[in-house]
Amino acid sequence: MNRLLFLDALRGIAALSVALFHYTSVYRSLYGHSFSPAFDFDYGLFGVELFFMISGFVIFFSFDRIKSGSEFLFNRGIRLYPTYWFSMITTFVVVQTFSLPGLETTFTDMLVNLTMFQKLARVPDVDGVYWSLFSEWMFYLMMLGLFMTNNLKRILWVVRYGCC
Repeated sequence: MNRLLFLDALRGIAALSVALFHYTSVYRSLYGHSFSPAFDFDYGLFGVELFFMISGFVIFFSFDRIKSGSEFLFNRGIRLYPTYWFSMITTFVVVQTFSLPGLETTFTDMLVNLTMFQKLARVPDVDGVYWSLFSEWMFYLMMLGLFMTNNLKRILWVVRYGCC
C-alpha cells in the first residue's frame, strides 16, 4: 500500500503527545504526582486536533478505494472496534476490581459503551479518554453521507479552487 510516511510520523507524534498529556497533566489533576509539574506535557492536548486534521485529509484516499458505503463502514469498524473493545473491557474490569473512586460505571453502561455511541444514549464513558471516538464516528458518517449523495467532489472543488 502506498502510504504517506510523513503523515504516519505525524500520527505517531500525535499519539505520543496525547499519551504524555494523559500520564502527566491529567494524571496529576486526578491523583497527583511525586515529580515536578514542570514535567507535565499540557501541549499534548493538541494531539487530538492533529489526528482530526490528518483524518480530514486522508479520508478522501479511503473513498477512492471503496465501492460502497457498507464497505466504508466495515473498514472503519474493523479498524476501530477490536482494539476499543479490548481496551474498554480491560478498563472496566480494572476499575471494578480495584474500586477506583469516581470512575465506576455499571455493567449496563459498559454494554452501551461497546457501541461507541454512549453519548447519544447519555450513558457515562467507561473511560473518558474514549470521547474522541464518538466525534470520529460522526465525522465518518458525515463523510459517508457526502459520498453516498455524490457530494465529495464539491468539497474537493471548494478546497482546490475556493468557494464563490
